[in-house]
Amino acid sequence: MKPLVKRLYASVLSLLLAVTDLSKGVEALTESQLKVALLYKFAQFTVWPVLPDEAFDFCILGENRFGEDLDALAGKKLHDKPLKITYPATPEAARGCQLAYLNFPDSKQLAHWIDILASAPVLTVSESPDAWRKGVMVVFEVEPNGVSFSINLTAARDANLSLSAQMLKLAKDVR
Repeated sequence: MKPLVKRLYASVLSLLLAVTDLSKGVEALTESQLKVALLYKFAQFTVWPVLPDEAFDFCILGENRFGEDLDALAGKKLHDKPLKITYPATPEAARGCQLAYLNFPDSKQLAHWIDILASAPVLTVSESPDAWRKGVMVVFEVEPNGVSFSINLTAARDANLSLSAQMLKLAKDVR
């Protein structure tokens, strides 16, 4: 296993112990389970200028590829707020999210949502090959031995988000 992948597994292991059944071992985690755990960790390692009073909105925009794996986050807290998974129907509604996972098959649709979210303090995550160029802050990359991610630090800073040094260190690429 590559050192980067080992570090990623190590960084999310504590969360995975809490949200998944590891009786089969870390190697048996599905890609979806690992991505859900990483999304949660990304939110932990991000500082927002202001957080809502009630709940931390963890939004899925477009197709939900995680299915029941998202259920592992039920009852969790982020930044002392209860985590609430939502599915906004419009980009304007998604501006109220703290973290937004974007999964659109059409690159024009992805670009439209990103354009509207660009100035909002929303941590955007995707795995679309076009996402990096379009201004998504964190982009998943599936590799033979797991999942890695790259960070668009300029986009995060433009949205007034601060990403921890630990998160930046684990990234495959930071720009």
